[in-house]
Amino acid sequence: MNFSLSQLQAFVYTVEKGSFKAAAVELGKRSQVIAQLVATMEDSCDLVLFERHVRRLEVTSQGRKLYRYARRVLETAEALNHQLSSYEQDIPEQFNLALDNTLLCPELTACYMAVIAQFPTIDLQVLTGGTEQVIEWVRSGEVEMGLIFSPLSQIESVVHVPAYNFPVVDVAGVNTLNRGAVATELELASLTQIVPNVVFKYRHDTHYVLSDQFIKTNNLREAMSMLRFDNTWMRVPEFVAKAEIESGMVNEFSIEGASETVWYAEIIYQSEQEVTLAGELFTQQVQGLDKVFFD
Repeated sequence: MNFSLSQLQAFVYTVEKGSFKAAAVELGKRSQVIAQLVATMEDSCDLVLFERHVRRLEVTSQGRKLYRYARRVLETAEALNHQLSSYEQDIPEQFNLALDNTLLCPELTACYMAVIAQFPTIDLQVLTGGTEQVIEWVRSGEVEMGLIFSPLSQIESVVHVPAYNFPVVDVAGVNTLNRGAVATELELASLTQIVPNVVFKYRHDTHYVLSDQFIKTNNLREAMSMLRFDNTWMRVPEFVAKAEIESGMVNEFSIEGASETVWYAEIIYQSEQEVTLAGELFTQQVQGLDKVFFD
């Protein structure tokens, strides 16, 4: 090989910054060092990479063509360096995460993307499914960690960690109830309530289901579409319904005599020993969502 990484770096930064001096500032070196590295590369490769003018540099056609390949080599070298550093710091090679469909939102996406930002060499796998599916993925070891809609009861064979709370709103189709209406339980009894499956699974239906007729669902996003039909309503996380409420696609209402409703999310995993640095970071991120949802 007729060049070194230092020479490639000097060449690439000179192309990008437009001068030896600017490249030197970026790389923390003296401009004479950068100029010498580029000149040595030109000599060893028998190429002219820059035309030297009195007050400026001009990249030659050979230089422009070589730049594309040189930039890729530098990026590969940087990735290799990150990977080697991760071995030294005991950074996990992968992070397998499962998320409850009920909880999906951009704020949650930002939490696991923060793991990638902190550990760029990690392989991230994100699975989504119903509450029971997420629990099973954790129990089987397919994922390191799961985030679920809290059943407010003990789940065997997993560790529970409180994640965050989030507000819940009651919404109905625009032809069903007016915006800001106060509905009685008697009125709701005659409507069709859309209910997440997990409510029945963990036996919360006795105080949650108020309508005589109901539709079970494991997909709250699809359930929002059901509200376009008359005589339907549901209780849903505010972050799921916020856009539809603001656009006037559905109406938010309250129930006479009812107190404010808050739901909970939990992190689950097999044991403390199984939690990696990536899992710890994700936990820190989601535990900060309380402030986001109640700000």
